[in-house]
Order: sequence, then C-alpha cells, then structure tokens
Amino acid sequence: MPPRTGADLLRLWDAGQDQGPLERALALLRAGDGGAEADGGEANPPDGANTSLAPSALEDLDVAARDARLFRLRAELFGPTLTGVDACPHCGAPAEFALDTSALVASPETAHALRATEQGIDLRFRLPTTRDLLVALEEDEDAAGALARRCVLSAERAGDPLSPSSLPAEVLAALERRMGEAAPTAEVRLHLACAGCGGSWERLLDIARFLWDEIATEARRLAGEVHALARAYGWGEAEILGMSARRRQLYLELV
Repeated sequence: MPPRTGADLLRLWDAGQDQGPLERALALLRAGDGGAEADGGEANPPDGANTSLAPSALEDLDVAARDARLFRLRAELFGPTLTGVDACPHCGAPAEFALDTSALVASPETAHALRATEQGIDLRFRLPTTRDLLVALEEDEDAAGALARRCVLSAERAGDPLSPSSLPAEVLAALERRMGEAAPTAEVRLHLACAGCGGSWERLLDIARFLWDEIATEARRLAGEVHALARAYGWGEAEILGMSARRRQLYLELV
C-alpha cells in the first residue's frame, strides 16, 4: 500500500538516501503498488490502474506505464494538482506553475511491438523500461544509443536482417523520437512563462525526481514536528508519528 503514515513516509525517505534516481523511482513504485501475492502473481485482476505486480516485474514496466503509476501515487499522497517553481532561464526570476495530473494517472495502452521505417530500415521496437535505463547507464559512452539498441526487436533493410549494434547513430536518434511520440505521457513538458521579463520556455517534468523531492520536503517537515514535540514533552518518535496530523498540530500550537 502507499505510505499511509508519517512513519511510513520517513522510512521510505530514509531507505532512498543511498539510492540513485532510478533506484528511487523503483522504490516509489514498490511503495505505491498494492503488493503482489506471495507467488509473484497479480494481487488484483488486470483492470488497468489497480493492477498489482511482483516487485521484480516493476522494473519491466515501460516508462509510460511506470510514470502513470508514479503520478497516481503522487495524487494519493499530495493531491491531483502538482505545483512547483522553476527559475526563468532568461532573467532568473522564479516562475510558479500548476499541473492537473488527473489525465496522467491512467496506464496508457501501448502495443508491445511498435513499427517505424527510418532511412530505408524497417524497425520493430518497444518502449524502454527502468531495467533498460539502468543497463544503459552502465555504458561508458552513448547511453542514449545503448538504450535505443536494447529496445530494437528486429531491423531489416529490403528484407535482410540487421543487427541492432550495426544501426547508424541517425537511425537510433530517430528511434528515440519515435519512442517519445508513442508514449507522450512519459514525456510531460511544462510550458512556462515569466511574469517578470515575459520570457517563455519548456521544462521536461521528471515525475520520479519531482515526487522524491516532495517526499524529502515532507520528511523534513515531519522530522521538525518530532523534534519540537520530543523536546517539549519527552515523547518518542513512534509515539509522535502515531498521532494524527491534527493532534500533532494541536500540540505544536500549545508549544
């Protein structure tokens, strides 16, 4: 189940301190997933948004399905409206933004095998997964090319098969664009404007990173509450976090 208490959220934050961004994304997926049955199967029928997967299978969700689950977890924890601040690249002034994520929480219907033709080469490919991203990052050079090659199911020129490793860089770059077109919800772009200088720009929203930053902020807030109440009353962390947020706020006001 998603983190339901302050203690759950602090444990999630604590466990992620020694993890990289992709490992944190997987930790968030596990936290938001309903939990698989002991045999590794699905705990619920595959009805889209509520399908529960075995932990190892979460790595093999394509990025569109993965991010839909993260948007859903974010809505459960903090509500459907995502708000934030970005610095204007023209003048440096802060620009606030808000995004209604209601349309992003549903898992998209994506075919397992997609097709494209680039420079006379017929390609069958799939969308990348978190496992693909982890492997591609281990490449010393050209992680993007390594990622695209991993997602090629088959390649042919005039009926003759080609090895993914032999595909030109231009074809791999075109394939990356095709992947983005096939899964638009996996590349959510914010269109921002600066009230100060009138400048405009786009920013790619990385929901895994954004959600982790929100969780870290909430963890620090909770730690501050524990610190204040422990000093004032001598209560332990578990006792304080076991209270409802309303009761903690009442005691904080008395302090």
